[in-house]
Amino acid sequence: MTIRPRLTKGRDGFGKRVAWERSQKGWTLAELGREVGVSSTCVWNWEEGNTHPRPGSLTRLAQALDVSADRLLEGEEVEAIAATDERSGGEPDTPVSMAELINSSRDAIALAAGLPSSKVRITLDYSE
Repeated sequence: MTIRPRLTKGRDGFGKRVAWERSQKGWTLAELGREVGVSSTCVWNWEEGNTHPRPGSLTRLAQALDVSADRLLEGEEVEAIAATDERSGGEPDTPVSMAELINSSRDAIALAAGLPSSKVRITLDYSE
């Protein structure tokens, strides 16, 4: 089952989050479109709530913006629920990959610091 963002006219929900993340990178519509492999008109339509990305484009969009697809689809509410579950000792339903853990941690740190996710760098030191 494909999860699609709720379409809303004007910059609400999904479109607003895409526009915000793009602006944090300092990119134009055309620059984000090149990163994702779509036209600037396509990006504009996403931001305006006229259309939504296909699953493959959503994945590339999230990667280009350095955020999770969940963050784009659902916003910060998803992160708040996950943080509440972690603090309450709740176990995740499915195993989390290292990439998913790093991305969600980056998003949480950025949110707490009031920075865009693209400004957060996570380094792992495997030395003893």
